[in-house]
Amino acid sequence: GSSLSRGAACSALVECTFRNADNALLVAKKKGMMHGVVSVMQTSTGDVRDDAAGVLRNCSNYSQAAAEVIVQTPGVLDALIEMCKGENSERFTAMGTIQNLTRCESVAPLLCKTRVVAEALLPALDVRGSGEDHNNVDVDVLRAEALMGITNLSTLPQLQCLKARPDISKVIVQMLCSAVRGQAWKDVAWYDADECLRPLAQM
Repeated sequence: GSSLSRGAACSALVECTFRNADNALLVAKKKGMMHGVVSVMQTSTGDVRDDAAGVLRNCSNYSQAAAEVIVQTPGVLDALIEMCKGENSERFTAMGTIQNLTRCESVAPLLCKTRVVAEALLPALDVRGSGEDHNNVDVDVLRAEALMGITNLSTLPQLQCLKARPDISKVIVQMLCSAVRGQAWKDVAWYDADECLRPLAQM
């Protein structure tokens, strides 16, 4: 279909999978659905590409079974890694998807064998903002989720070799406080308390 129709379809999938585990798994397991979403990520740009990644982010966030399906979809990790190297909001969505996947116990060992840590998570720790407040908030989220993902995938000896990042840890603590209050952190992203507490405990 056209770029407009692909964008509308992905946007609808984002809406129906938000905070809905049943729909998240249904979408992930629908024959051809994940391949189609990955294809949109590979061939589209801007908001359409962002919405396609948003489908994966929601599905992986609300269903571990969906995360297992996603990580086995050909081309998905390459597409997410490339999006993390971008400059727009799409890298924020892609990083959120990767961080969700690292929280799945059955998926994490598979991710450790890929380029995700070296080419997506570690480089994101040093990303800087452009000076605009909104972009800096996005960068804070990007860096925090990258560190969360790294801790989820790392062994204790590996964590001991990781450079201390108190500036990023501070953001994760703020996210945890928002999660405990049932609020979105700075009105840009929702997190579960366990999602934030686990990497802090690891560190």
